[in-house]
Amino acid sequence: MVSTRQTNGAPAASGMGPPRLVMAAFVLDVALALLYLGLALGALDGPVEARVLLDMDAEANIPAWWAASQLLLAAVTLLLAGSLHPRGARWVAVLLALALGFLSLDEAAQIHEGLERSVAAAGFVAADLGLTRTALWVAAAALGVGVLLFHIVRSGVLRGRSAVLYVLGFGVLFGAAGGVEWLGVRVHGSALGGSPRWIAAEEGGELVGGTLLWWAGLEDLRARLRARGMEVAWLA
Repeated sequence: MVSTRQTNGAPAASGMGPPRLVMAAFVLDVALALLYLGLALGALDGPVEARVLLDMDAEANIPAWWAASQLLLAAVTLLLAGSLHPRGARWVAVLLALALGFLSLDEAAQIHEGLERSVAAAGFVAADLGLTRTALWVAAAALGVGVLLFHIVRSGVLRGRSAVLYVLGFGVLFGAAGGVEWLGVRVHGSALGGSPRWIAAEEGGELVGGTLLWWAGLEDLRARLRARGMEVAWLA
């Protein structure tokens, strides 16, 4: 059961940090990236099964499923917070939540990898742009999300910490997904350069971005509930 208490309209405490759930998620993000890096570079000894389960470059593994779970949590939290937004702003929250839901599904089902293989079979190459085909969809998604974020922040519906966290979360997520890959193409001539360090930077950045987005949703939800005179224990 979720524990709640009334605050009698008391103003939000300005010095509150992230919920313990978010801090635990950050620790897991960093641990997964470091474990992968240690196993990939041979700095850690481990069974073959551990290397497979933590192989960030293979997609079907623990880090990918954790990233998918984070993005799904962020989508659900944003939907809950969005239901408490002013009526005219709810549609933006719904669209952002749908975008997060798609990103979660993409991590779990490897949608864009399958699409990339289909596009490659059709003979389309984007090497002249300095981008892989994968990075092209990231750029398009980032543009769409950026427009939605600009609208919702400019309207004043999102303020303070939640607005900053949403912008930072999407920035880190798309920067890791597209930016690191773009650098790999520019520096090494191939996405991520085949280097464990590059892969850890990309996938680790996506994990951190997912956690930031979940935190943003929790902050937004906490503010909406507090404005209605309610505190939720797991948001403390």
